[in-house]
Amino acid sequence: MPTSKGELLVNVTLDLSTVLVAGLALAAGYLVYRGMAPVPGAGSTTTKGERLTAAVGTAAGVIVFGSFLAAGVQIDQTSDGPGPAPAATSTSSAR
Repeated sequence: MPTSKGELLVNVTLDLSTVLVAGLALAAGYLVYRGMAPVPGAGSTTTKGERLTAAVGTAAGVIVFGSFLAAGVQIDQTSDGPGPAPAATSTSSAR
């Protein structure tokens, strides 16, 4: 129950798919960061910022892809007559 005015209740569920997607995102980001580490004697190396940017981008990509795999895609076919094609929406946003 909210204790003060303006405080909102937030219902966050932590299920197996969330844990797996987050774990895979962290692992993928770590592997990209370590894989782009500079090699001694190499003529051109990546900076720490470039490595971090690539790792965060990889982790975000894994989260997006994993969330679509976990939630699935639902086809909305509510039209009764001829008209535009059915729109594909995520099941998590359709409910």
